[in-house]
Amino acid sequence: MPNINKCAMKDCLCNVADGQKYCSAYCEAAKGETKLQCDCGHPACAAQKL
Repeated sequence: MPNINKCAMKDCLCNVADGQKYCSAYCEAAKGETKLQCDCGHPACAAQKL
């Protein structure tokens, strides 16, 4: 069973599998930026917009 880690983008709530740093190209492109919420489109982050 792979270990689950948090996406490396500070404001993202998604998990990533071992060997991955980001959950999406959006998060990788936004690294180092401060955002109030993540717009990667995955369910964990989309739920914070409700």
